[in-house]
Amino acid sequence: MVVSAPMNEIEFRNMLYMAQTGIDFPWAIRYPRGRGKLKQINQEFEKIPIGKGVCVSEGTKIAVLTIGTIGEKIIELQYDFNFRRGFYNWWIW
Repeated sequence: MVVSAPMNEIEFRNMLYMAQTGIDFPWAIRYPRGRGKLKQINQEFEKIPIGKGVCVSEGTKIAVLTIGTIGEKIIELQYDFNFRRGFYNWWIW
């Protein structure tokens, strides 16, 4: 079973796209509450690699791992610190 939680609307669209492409395993997608914040979501669909995440920013002292919509908050807050930090968002495991 694959469980996933999208960080934003684009990831959510890509997960729904992947789910309907004929996968042969059960997949749970956590539907985020509230409204989206992105203005441009009409992009090409992309296949998401199963079991992978994405490096949003690289750092040297701290690594922040997120799952789901909290990643958007970390993107907003990451510029408030004086040191470089790594930020990785994991959407599928």
